[in-house]
Parts: sequence; structure tokens; C-alpha cells
Amino acid sequence: MTEAPTNASSAVSAQFAGDAQVGQTQTQELAPEQDHSRYRTLRDRLQQELNARVERTANDPELDNHERHWKLSSLWDSAVSADAKVSEFYEKELADNVSKEEQRVFRVPRDLQDSTRSAYQLVTGEMDLAGLEGDDPTERLERLYARARRTQDRALMLAAYHVAVERDIHWLRDEHLSTSPELSEAFEGYNLARQKLANWGDKEQNLIERLDGRRGLIKPPEVR
Repeated sequence: MTEAPTNASSAVSAQFAGDAQVGQTQTQELAPEQDHSRYRTLRDRLQQELNARVERTANDPELDNHERHWKLSSLWDSAVSADAKVSEFYEKELADNVSKEEQRVFRVPRDLQDSTRSAYQLVTGEMDLAGLEGDDPTERLERLYARARRTQDRALMLAAYHVAVERDIHWLRDEHLSTSPELSEAFEGYNLARQKLANWGDKEQNLIERLDGRRGLIKPPEVR
């Protein structure tokens, strides 16, 4: 995500960002789901402006020790609050991206929407019935999908595929994805979006990134 910050993020970072340039480049290799450079760009701007203001305050000859300590502490507290708001904004952006990618994965052509809805009810009903009869619901789903492919019933194929995605039935989901490069690409984007959101919200990953400097602010030594 390299686009310019939206108005929401600009408002959050304006207090400290000013006209500061983007901070240091992340050099280590990261898995795609760990690439939160969008957040780090905003965080680095906050850090740079914080450092500049702290330096000016620490070297201000008109301040006594008490005033200097109070101003430095206030700068740090405000910066931490701003970083928390940037983090919240970024997490919402990740969640919105998951929703956008999900719509691509479950997209149904307009002319098939009614028939796919009916087919979905048929598929889920047949799977529920299979469970009540002591049969394997996934085998019932496989037969329905096989019949749909034989008869080129696109609505039934889509319905079976949607159920496979929702219930994480990999083999049928992947079989259907193999029929459409465009849909396969959409699923890859959806999967990555979910992984990035999960990675961002993982508490252990959060701690690791704070320890190695990829998340959060570094407290200037002048602030005690």
C-alpha cells in the first residue's frame, strides 16, 4: 500500500509530520503478509518530527529544568497518542481491504445472481440432509459440483465453490479456482489481505516488531 495518506491519516499525523520526508528504508526481507510499510511511512514521519521538536526543546535556553522536563514529557505523550491513532487507522484500512478482496472472490455476474442464490440454498440444504442421513456432506458437495460441471450449470458451480470457500474445503475450492485465472488471482489477493490483517493483530508479532523497530516510536534519550 504505497498510495498517499487519506484525509483521515493526514489529520492524525499532521501534529508531528509537518513536511518531514519518509524515514529510513526497511532493508530486511519480509514475507508479504509482514510488509506494513504503509504504517511505517506514517510512523517514521512522526518519529522524525518528534525528534526535531525534542531537540529544539532540549536546547531551548529560555526554559528552566522543570519547564523543559514538562514540555519534553508532553511531546512524548502526544506522539505516542498520535502513533496509536495511526495504528488504528491502518488496521481499519487492512480490514477494509479484506472486505474489498472478499467481494472479488464471491463476485457473481448480474445475470446469475438469482439462480446462484437458489443454487446456494440447494447445496447447503443437500449437505445438511447428508449429515442427517449419516453421509459425508463433502461427498454430497462433490457430486453436486461434478454434476454442475457436466451440465455447465454455472450457477450451481458458483454456489458449490462459495460453500467450499466458506467451509474451507480446499480441494473443491482449488479445483474451481483452476478454471479461472482471474478468480484465482482474486483469491490470492483475498488470502494475502486476511494474512496481513491477522499478522498486524497478532500480539506476539506486535511485540517482535516493537523490539526490532518496525512498530511504535523510539523514545528520545532527552525524554526521561
